[in-house]
Amino acid sequence: MLLKKNKTLLVLLFIASLFLISCSNQEISNEDTKIEKQELKEDEKKLEELKLKEDEAKALVANQKYEEAIMKYSEIIIEQPTNGYLNMSVGNIYLKQNKYDEAINEYNKALEKDSKIEGAYNNIAGIYMLKKDYDKTLELLNKGLAVLSESKELRFKKAQILFVKEEYKEAIKEFEYFGEYKEYTNYMETKRFLGILYLKEGNKEKAIENLQYYIDNTQDEKFKENIKNLLKEIK
Repeated sequence: MLLKKNKTLLVLLFIASLFLISCSNQEISNEDTKIEKQELKEDEKKLEELKLKEDEAKALVANQKYEEAIMKYSEIIIEQPTNGYLNMSVGNIYLKQNKYDEAINEYNKALEKDSKIEGAYNNIAGIYMLKKDYDKTLELLNKGLAVLSESKELRFKKAQILFVKEEYKEAIKEFEYFGEYKEYTNYMETKRFLGILYLKEGNKEKAIENLQYYIDNTQDEKFKENIKNLLKEIK
């Protein structure tokens, strides 16, 4: 029962963290649109004009004037049609409004222009996860990893999806990838997931090893007490 409760909490936390839109603009996978000087055939004045338009668009977003912001970005896209980060920004505006289909459309446009925009994969995956379409989520993450094989964020999310889909052996393989990356932001979370996954697979020794490491090193108190109780139960 305790294990089931912990798994439920993990899934809920995953859904919340995977979907990147939130009250804080900083939590959106909103990469700088990177007005690229080399793409411009005009002079420095033209570059400054485009940067000014981008600043205006960002200000409109900050003031929740979303339609005006989209129009402003559309003007910039006409000037820089190959810049996928501009479509990324438009997708984020739709995401703020919960217009998921429109957001996915813009993220896909971004990826057509630049297949290495990590944030586009992240946000599409988040939308699919909200829709509980785990197969599409996994397919999308695999597509992203084919291009960005060293992306820890995409790999971490893939491991979480495999956990949700109860493909435990594959999930363990993906989480174990992070063993050499203690500096990774979500390293502690990989230990927590691994502990529960090994327990599900009947490997009590590895489960205790990972859960104890999590308790001894995590600074996040949200799940610490639950993990402590779980350890007491299985020791």
